[in-house]
Amino acid sequence: MTALRDSLGHIRHADNLADQVAAMASALGFRSFMLGYVNPSLSSKPFWVDNMPTRTWDSTAVVCRDPVAAAIVATKESKTILWTSDTYAQAGAGDLWELGNSVGIHNGVARLACLGGKRRMMMSMDRDVPFDGTPEQEAMLISELVTFSEVLAGTVASIFDIQSLIEHDLTARELEALKWVFAHGYTEYQVSEQLNVSFADARRILRHATEKIGAGSYLQAAMIAARHGALGAI
Repeated sequence: MTALRDSLGHIRHADNLADQVAAMASALGFRSFMLGYVNPSLSSKPFWVDNMPTRTWDSTAVVCRDPVAAAIVATKESKTILWTSDTYAQAGAGDLWELGNSVGIHNGVARLACLGGKRRMMMSMDRDVPFDGTPEQEAMLISELVTFSEVLAGTVASIFDIQSLIEHDLTARELEALKWVFAHGYTEYQVSEQLNVSFADARRILRHATEKIGAGSYLQAAMIAARHGALGAI
């Protein structure tokens, strides 16, 4: 637990988060993962990170019929689901399992964590081969996954809640200005050129962004926004 806490406690960005989840998935014998989080009080937009294989089908249409997704959506409390081809066959969705199997998603486990209020985190890990353990081994796997997800949930909430707050408070122009500062170290004058605004307007935009974030300078504000993923891909 201490090692797990330490490895997740230092994470401040979604990219590092994905690396940690991928490492845990591999350690537990899984090939790919999907991690989602939503906090309706801050944003209706869910956050996702994954390393899923390339897929060509309509994901929305698939999810609408997916029995694992349906079970996760229906529950109001934390829950773990271990699924196989039988899970889909019994739900009359064997064709969906065949779609997944065609890209190496043979079976897996899904975990819903309720974080208080209406905040939810969903994590799934998938394998390209059948489960080969005894019921006791599978129970141990689920136990390790539950422990990991509970520690992970605190990290996920802190990263994405702050990101949502920053994105909500700052205008698109303010976020763009900070992105130029972070990515290239641009000065106020250079930002004005990139935004095609006057020097005074660029200074005002950066000042407002800095004040909203609560930083001491626009350089600090850019670092904070980037560290929490609010500036997107740099």
